[in-house]
Amino acid sequence: MKLKSLLLTLMTIILGSFLLSSCGCSYSEASMPLGQTVAKINEKADFTTITELRSREIGNVLNASASIKSNSVDNKMLSYRFTWFDKDGFQVGTPGPWTPISLTAGSNTQVQGTAPNPSAKTFKLNVCA
Repeated sequence: MKLKSLLLTLMTIILGSFLLSSCGCSYSEASMPLGQTVAKINEKADFTTITELRSREIGNVLNASASIKSNSVDNKMLSYRFTWFDKDGFQVGTPGPWTPISLTAGSNTQVQGTAPNPSAKTFKLNVCA
């Protein structure tokens, strides 16, 4: 019985390691400097470049926009999420969910997010391609 339990545990570890290693992505991140509403960025990853971040307040709630450019000759699926921070740099709430989008080869797209509450004053964008 102990051998069966040991084998099951070992198989679970091996399978989990395989699944985690196969879920890797080309990851990039860009942050909006506090107090700015437009930031030209050149944050490159293997398949994408974050080229610009913008923000504005609507009804005291921060709205964010980011331009993402495809560096690939193939169409790619990618995911992005926003993380929000207050004026002192502390995270506000939990990071948003990963949102999947399709990016056509060589194209540009714009993604948007809205802060969870008025205390958010800046943000970070994560892209996984």
